[in-house]
Amino acid sequence: MRSVPPVKEPPPEQPEERPPDDLTGEPPTPWGDLADAARTYWARTEPARVNLARWYANFRERTRWTDIPLILALGVRVALFAVASVAARFFVPNGFAGNLNIWNRWDALWYISIATDGYTYAPHAQTSVVFYPVLPLLLLILHYPFSFLPFNSYLVAGMLISWVSFLAACCVLYRITRDRFGQATAYGAVLLLATFPFSLFYGAAYTESLFLLLALLAFYAIERQRWGLAASMALIAGATRPTGVFVGVCVIAAYALDWYQTKHPLRRDILWLALVPLGTLAYLIYNYFQWGDFFAPMHVSEANWRRGALRWDGLGQGIYLLTHPDTWLNGTDFKPLLFGIYSVLALLFLISLPFVWRKLGPIYTLYAVLAILVPIVTDDVMVSVGRYLSVVFPTFIVLAHALRERPAPRDALAVGGAIFLSLFTIMFVLNFEVY
Repeated sequence: MRSVPPVKEPPPEQPEERPPDDLTGEPPTPWGDLADAARTYWARTEPARVNLARWYANFRERTRWTDIPLILALGVRVALFAVASVAARFFVPNGFAGNLNIWNRWDALWYISIATDGYTYAPHAQTSVVFYPVLPLLLLILHYPFSFLPFNSYLVAGMLISWVSFLAACCVLYRITRDRFGQATAYGAVLLLATFPFSLFYGAAYTESLFLLLALLAFYAIERQRWGLAASMALIAGATRPTGVFVGVCVIAAYALDWYQTKHPLRRDILWLALVPLGTLAYLIYNYFQWGDFFAPMHVSEANWRRGALRWDGLGQGIYLLTHPDTWLNGTDFKPLLFGIYSVLALLFLISLPFVWRKLGPIYTLYAVLAILVPIVTDDVMVSVGRYLSVVFPTFIVLAHALRERPAPRDALAVGGAIFLSLFTIMFVLNFEVY
């Protein structure tokens, strides 16, 4: 009988071997699945990344021109902030108020008090109704993100508004000037503005930066006949400071001049001009309902701040100081010296007016005339004139144009201005009467 060979059992099935996750020969892990998912996600999102990179490249191509004004403006502001901090620590070592609080001076105190406690009014006292509402409203809104900081959040908000507005204003100034006269003049205009001896207020919680930005945007819109934008900027400027009405006057004059030169039929865009007076009008209406005095800012300013009405004492003082320089150059009192410097600067700005007319035209000249003369002829002394001159941007444009092919004198002027700017900044934070 034949024997039957035993049936061999098949070998047990072995689990399928997976390749290692990397070249080290390590056994596979769950991280391999995650790596596969990440690679898949990266591949799927490649079109979005390509589009983002293309958008950023286009954005940089359109905005690369802002690099020069931003670097100039920010560099000057940071340098001045450092100079002020070092000087305050050096001269007041035991009473150093802090890097930010040393900027809480003069008008900044008024604006912050309005934001924190509201307006005050008394017919025969220096009260806050003379300060217009745009900056206090911005302080009231923007201080919240900084309220957790161990600093005065209103002061932080005010200085941030000034810094950002000044950077933006320098970009607009650069663009307006470059479009008319080229890059060399645009660079010079921003440089001379940033180093002007009284541009220190562009870094404080004042309205100078914001007003300058609004005025420049209005003129940018005038250049392009975008009357809606121009009228809107004039509206806000009119509620920013009393001299904001100058911007509205220029917008209306520019529209009238354009109509006169082209003789075009009146279009619907003329309706934008109705916006121009609304900023100032809204604040005056507020005063009527709040205090029963429609012209409360003007009445308080005239009675207690020696401003707001036509008077020739300030102009007379300026003429006297110019014709008698020994009274302020050889004296020991600080105020006559400061007013003498104001008088010289005002004269130089007035001398620039024919060049403003020739290079920029009648609307820029109108703005410059109003911005130079009105603060002088509505005050009985030459107070704050340097601050008011700092926003007369047409003068900086024509000066930069005159020096466009003379970089050495232009840079020397900027260095000299920066030295005086540092000096006046130090005096401001040390509470001298530079306001």
